[in-house]
Amino acid sequence: MKSKVLLLAACLFSALPGLTAQTVHEETGVGMTYYNVGQFTHNVWNTRTHSRMSTSTDYEGTTYALGRAFPLVTNLTDSTVDSAAAVYRTCFIVTWGNGTGSGQIPTNATNITVKVGYGTGSSGYTLKITQPTSLGTYDASTYWSAAGNGANLNTGIAYNGNSFSSPGIANAIKNALSSGIVYLGAVSENETANNSNCTLTFSLLVDYDRPAAKLTVTARNDLYGADGGNIGMSIYPDNPTQQSRSITKSQCL
Repeated sequence: MKSKVLLLAACLFSALPGLTAQTVHEETGVGMTYYNVGQFTHNVWNTRTHSRMSTSTDYEGTTYALGRAFPLVTNLTDSTVDSAAAVYRTCFIVTWGNGTGSGQIPTNATNITVKVGYGTGSSGYTLKITQPTSLGTYDASTYWSAAGNGANLNTGIAYNGNSFSSPGIANAIKNALSSGIVYLGAVSENETANNSNCTLTFSLLVDYDRPAAKLTVTARNDLYGADGGNIGMSIYPDNPTQQSRSITKSQCL
């Protein structure tokens, strides 16, 4: 009788590894900080001679995110200042945690895909998504240049669209799983076209697989309840003599 009970317990423990699933599929949005920056070029003209007297450029945060605004000319005097170009770009700092759940991507994630959601409130032009190597402490001039100089991840994106899949951003996230941070830029592909300026909304939805968490399971024969039961022991054909025993995994194995 005892040998049969121990055999049953051993069989139970041998089947436990089958309780662990292989992978878990998850989907999450990621955190994002954005910076709209503009480059403003100012020309000072002599309206009597129609000659340009001087040019200056400055950078600052803006409401617009992309494109070029129409030149503005004000105060027509002997020395007129016109904003010959107002060109806008955007930088994104994308971050996530390394756990599981909302806003998290574990370091052992695989099969990563990314869906970009965006809106411009405008149409007729295209934009591209870039990947600056770094951004550092905020500086409008540095961020404006970084957005334009970053490697192209997606190009030819219509202003008036709403979503697209981005293998390029997915690969960028894959390569940054341990650091949990990726830098992105958004740049109009029509920066020389007046009135191509617009606002921009931008979001990332990340799908991935991860290994399932391992389950630790302990099983114990309990023939009577609580912490043990009565086990009969004898040598056939004698009747069993009951003894109180607790059989645990460690005893069985």
